[in-house]
Amino acid sequence: MEQEEIVTYFSTLRYLLNERRDTREVRWLDLYNQIQQEDNEQIGLMLALVHPHNYEEKLRKAVLNKELRTYFVTSRFDESTLILTSKCHIGNLLGIDGLECPYIKQIQQDHFWPYSLGGPTVKENRIHLCQECNGAKSNSPFLFKSEETPRWLKKKLELIRLLLTR
Repeated sequence: MEQEEIVTYFSTLRYLLNERRDTREVRWLDLYNQIQQEDNEQIGLMLALVHPHNYEEKLRKAVLNKELRTYFVTSRFDESTLILTSKCHIGNLLGIDGLECPYIKQIQQDHFWPYSLGGPTVKENRIHLCQECNGAKSNSPFLFKSEETPRWLKKKLELIRLLLTR
C-alpha cells in the first residue's frame, strides 16, 4: 500500500476499535456505505473494514454455509490445489518485478493479504512461497502491494455487511 493508504488503514482501524461493540457495527456500516457512494476505491479503508475485530462477535453466533466458512473460518488452503512445479513468488508479494527467490525449498500456499487481518482463504488471495520466504513473511499490511482492488475484497465486504445486518 502507498503511504496514504497505510495511514487510512491504521486510522480507520483505530477509529473502529475504539468504539464500543454496540456502536462499532453502526460505524462500520457508515464507512461501508461511504465506499459504495464514492467513485474511487479506497483500498486502505476497505482492508481495515475486513479486519476480524469488526465482525468477530457476530461471526461466533452465525450459522455459516460453505461459502461463508471459506471467507471467514477456513484458514488453510487445500493442499491438493498446490502446483508442484510452482516457483516462490516473493517478488509478487513485495511488488518487485523480476525478483527471484534464491532458495530451493518446498513450495507452500499462503494468504497474500494475511488471514489474521481478514484475508479469505480463496484462490484470488493465495500466493505460492518457498518455506524460507513464507517463514520470514509476517502479517504486516506494509507488504501488501496491489495496483488494483483484489476481487475477493468487495465480496468479503458484502458478506460482512450481510452478517452485520442479520
